Amino acid sequence: LAMHKVKQPTIVIDCGHGGSDAGKIGLYNTCEKDINLSVGFHVADGLKKKGYRVLCTRTADSFVALDERTSFANAHGADLFVSIHSNGSLNKDAAGIE
Repeated sequence: LAMHKVKQPTIVIDCGHGGSDAGKIGLYNTCEKDINLSVGFHVADGLKKKGYRVLCTRTADSFVALDERTSFANAHGADLFVSIHSNGSLNKDAAGIE
C-alpha cells in the first residue's frame, strides 16, 4: 500500500496517554505522555516529508479515550495506526524495545 500510486496512504499516529493520564512517571518526574507526544510529532513530521498523509490522535496534552483514538483512525480511513508508548519497569535489568 505504501507504494500505491493512486491513493496517498493515511497514517494515524497515536501519541499514547495524555491529559490526566500521565502514563509511566520516570526519572526527574518525566511523564510518558510528554515523551510520547514529542516522539509522535517527530515521527509524523518525518512521514509528512516522505509524502504521507499523517494525522495525530492528539496534538496537545489532552486525554483521548482509547475508543475515540481508534474511531478517529477509522473515520479518516487510516491505512496504518501507530501507537507510541515509552514504557518503564522497576526491574533495573529490563532494557530494549517492544
